[in-house]
Amino acid sequence: MNTKFSVKSIIYSIVIICLSILIPYFISSISDNMRPQEDGKAIISIFSGGIIIFYFVFIEFRLKLVRIKINGDIIQIRKYAGLAKTKEYKLSNFDDHKITYMVSGIGKFEDLLLKKDNKKVIVISEFHIGNYKDLKANIKRKKLIWELKNMIF
Repeated sequence: MNTKFSVKSIIYSIVIICLSILIPYFISSISDNMRPQEDGKAIISIFSGGIIIFYFVFIEFRLKLVRIKINGDIIQIRKYAGLAKTKEYKLSNFDDHKITYMVSGIGKFEDLLLKKDNKKVIVISEFHIGNYKDLKANIKRKKLIWELKNMIF
């Protein structure tokens, strides 16, 4: 089973990229006639654009925009919207899972956290993954089958 990005996630990514480009431009265009005593506006524009890019790349893009592929007991994850190297985990190695909720102005979205050694390893977000409910059901079913096998043998 492969994941698909949701339309909301694609639109969100485009908006963030545009904002990270436009905010510094707008701030610098406001201060077109900069005098030496107004050099702080250029620094503020670079800083604000940098914060937006940093947040998007290192928080959203790395943790939540992920490609996931499930083959049997193996979960393959590629971070950075599928651009990073593939990491493989055995579903049976995860100790626990936790469901959290992200509430925003456009709705309430669920996140599935897969934990190993009490640390979150994989975050699967309903907002970013189009087929989240199928993926969640598949993971829970495979985890249950693995637990039943261990109880029997």
